[in-house]
Amino acid sequence: MKRTQLFKIPPEQIKALRLHYPAEYTAWVNFRAKARRSDYEYDEAFDEFAVFLEYVGPRPDANYSLDRIDNANRRYERGNLAWRTKTQQSNNRDSTIYLTYDGPNAEYSGLTKPLTDWARLTDQNPATMHGRKRRGWTDSELVDGKRDRPTKSFSQMSEEQLLRYKPWPEDTSAQDEKAYLKHGEDRETRFEFERRYLIPREQRRIDRSAPQSMVRLGNIPKGEEDHWDEEEIDRKGDWVLTDERDRSTFEKVVKDQRHLNSYKKTFRKTELQWLAAMKRYRLAKVEQKAVAGMRARLLSSRSRDRYPDDGEIDWEPFI
Repeated sequence: MKRTQLFKIPPEQIKALRLHYPAEYTAWVNFRAKARRSDYEYDEAFDEFAVFLEYVGPRPDANYSLDRIDNANRRYERGNLAWRTKTQQSNNRDSTIYLTYDGPNAEYSGLTKPLTDWARLTDQNPATMHGRKRRGWTDSELVDGKRDRPTKSFSQMSEEQLLRYKPWPEDTSAQDEKAYLKHGEDRETRFEFERRYLIPREQRRIDRSAPQSMVRLGNIPKGEEDHWDEEEIDRKGDWVLTDERDRSTFEKVVKDQRHLNSYKKTFRKTELQWLAAMKRYRLAKVEQKAVAGMRARLLSSRSRDRYPDDGEIDWEPFI
């Protein structure tokens, strides 16, 4: 019997519903048992399977199960029951974390979504986003996948703090610091190590992941190309894909390269700010050293002129 004939079944054949709608019947039995076990109330009319089935309707498909619309309302009643997917139910839990975006991306401005939805939308790992949330990242930083750093400007840092500053991305900070301690050269700053070792290493990884079907047309002058930047691809056709079977890999390579290009720009800006702060300290040291040298020479000259024969000199007047 087709499901569209549901409400044409005579009352004397009501038990036949169980045979035609076994999944719905199982859901009906389970929700009533759960309500009694958890001491939740439910609509007494739902004691009749036919009434329950008439209200909620047939299950759309095997991916759906019965769920309360308002999870805070523990009562199983009309207006509070619906068929939902596992994703919809997970977003309906009390523990679901919602993020509201108010960052620079106009496309997401003002949107509020569960953290897992943002993870799918921005192609991030939900576990990574949960960890960053615990470490105090703001909603917008979580969605953007990067932190607004430095929280303390370089001009406010001491020289020691500047020397200890780690420019690594938050999610690879521990690995990058370990690589710096292992492969860093003598007297090499972390910024220099990032430019010499880490960024080229990431570029080599992206290059190796590019499919052979990515063909370069070479219409951008050498030295002016921005590796696989999507705008350049669309506008100048610098790279084309000759085998559509590699489309997903091609798009991932383009995305990774765009991310690296964006990071390099941000990194360079941060490095220039750091160098400017360090330069102030170095200039101050040079100035202090020069002043000290001039002071010493002046005192020495005066002492010879005023006290040529004294064995001991009272330096207090000159200090």
